[in-house]
Amino acid sequence: MSAESNEANLERARQAWNAGDLERYLGVTKTGAMTLVPGAATFSEWSPVGHALLLRSADAITVIADDGTRHNVAQSLLPGRVHAWAADGKLMFGTLSATVPGANAFDKFSVLGTDQVATLPNVLGVRSFSPDGRFFVGTSRTGNYPTELDVFQCGAGDEPDARVDTAARARQARIEADPRRFVRPTSGAIVQFVQGSHTGIDISAPFGSLIVASDDGVVDDVGWVPVGGRRVCVLHAGGLESCDYHTSLALVNIGDHVVRGQPVALVGLTGLTTGPHVHWEARLDGTVVDPLQR
Repeated sequence: MSAESNEANLERARQAWNAGDLERYLGVTKTGAMTLVPGAATFSEWSPVGHALLLRSADAITVIADDGTRHNVAQSLLPGRVHAWAADGKLMFGTLSATVPGANAFDKFSVLGTDQVATLPNVLGVRSFSPDGRFFVGTSRTGNYPTELDVFQCGAGDEPDARVDTAARARQARIEADPRRFVRPTSGAIVQFVQGSHTGIDISAPFGSLIVASDDGVVDDVGWVPVGGRRVCVLHAGGLESCDYHTSLALVNIGDHVVRGQPVALVGLTGLTTGPHVHWEARLDGTVVDPLQR
């Protein structure tokens, strides 16, 4: 390859990176064969069993089955934007209740391609079934920022009544007593604070974890920016804006009204990043402020 051709390819790659364009390939480790996956998916995830692959974009989903067949569904035809895998590889979609105070609501998720319905708690972070399908785990809020791991036994009877759940009431009381409005957008460890040239809070979390709105507001930006990758921004009252960067998939659109704790995106690796995390940033009338103080 000539130096001119190589430079042209590098320039195309730079332009694609700046625009957030992606090319995805399916490869066979044994042979090294690579096949381009068509479409504009920004999020991909393997089934917990078998070899089914989920591809998601803002407008549609594609499931590539073990035998290579493809199942395409428009996002508008799904019951919600949040997905979950059952232990046996069934894929579910639904609408997750706001995670404030957390684990005090139970949502209906429809199993793709069937008339089956699952009831799942509104827990945060990595939400998953045990391999044998007997338990469901996730993270519940115990305050604006602290969380705890909750384990639910599947098929254990009637759904709990949040009105008589003393733990839920205690969590809600702690959140309401906190003078701050912002809640931690995802379940994970804070690995960097606002300091020097770093303009936000970095929270480490596994790829695909739920990111939620810090507070009530209106989505005012969804898109790609250099370095920060894919971001979702929400404009709150009083000129305060919060943004989540390095996301893999937005779960909201510009103009949507969201509430505190409502899912808005999934953790990703877009932009300039060395690992999956969310860069959580806040600005007051355009000036950077510490989201932990809001």
